[in-house]
Amino acid sequence: TLCRSVSVQFTVTGSDGKNAGETNVQLFAMEADAEVVTNCLLTVSNPKLWHPDHAWLYTLKTEVLRGGKMVDSVSTRFGIRTLAFDDKLGFVINGEPLSIRGANRHQDIPWLGNAVPDDAQYRDIKRLKDAGFNFLRLAHYPQSPAVMDACDELGLIVSVCTPGWQYFSKDGTFTNLARQNIRDMVRWHRNHPCASMWEVSLNESYGHDAFYADCARIAREEYPEGQMFTSGDSYASKHVRYYDIPYAGWEDPYARPAASGFENSKRS
Repeated sequence: TLCRSVSVQFTVTGSDGKNAGETNVQLFAMEADAEVVTNCLLTVSNPKLWHPDHAWLYTLKTEVLRGGKMVDSVSTRFGIRTLAFDDKLGFVINGEPLSIRGANRHQDIPWLGNAVPDDAQYRDIKRLKDAGFNFLRLAHYPQSPAVMDACDELGLIVSVCTPGWQYFSKDGTFTNLARQNIRDMVRWHRNHPCASMWEVSLNESYGHDAFYADCARIAREEYPEGQMFTSGDSYASKHVRYYDIPYAGWEDPYARPAASGFENSKRS
């Protein structure tokens, strides 16, 4: 069966509901059950930028049309911002330095464990925001999608963590699953404007430099064009330049000396 007059319509709307841009891709004819990959460029003129102090969000609506009638659609929320980590300035968003005030966050709640409803997740994130935090490290397992949504809406910058901690096996099954976890993690969260750091080390699983260098490479493959910033623990590592932001530079009781090449750098 040949499907004719197939097209994909893309429409961007802002938080105010106003149209911010649109485009259409004509696919002409397609065989039934066939897969087609297409690329298009959509410009948002004079965008409002996402920032912890003004967390402006957009929604991209993607519609599949056949004969001019919609047969499928999906909506993807996103934000527009630029990130940088500078040796002297530290964290930079939309061209301006921003001091990070951060916390490490687990998602379990007393008497509920991990069975936390979305509104409770939102309440937890809002309490952190109201307390003056602008950054969260989401340790160190896949947290509820409601957490990332709340951070987008309320304006908290996020470090997303690879699942796993306090264990490492050289067995190929383990390492291959860890690599795939990183791909899945980036694909799952890369449209969230709050996601600014990607922790590609396994929590408190030290050393294994060659493996973690490969993990950083994989993350950049999944999110190219210079806005992917990897982070990881420098403890017991001989060389951590594969991380954009190594966890280093503080003293006892945790004793993470500045990593080689990052002395006096605000990126660590």
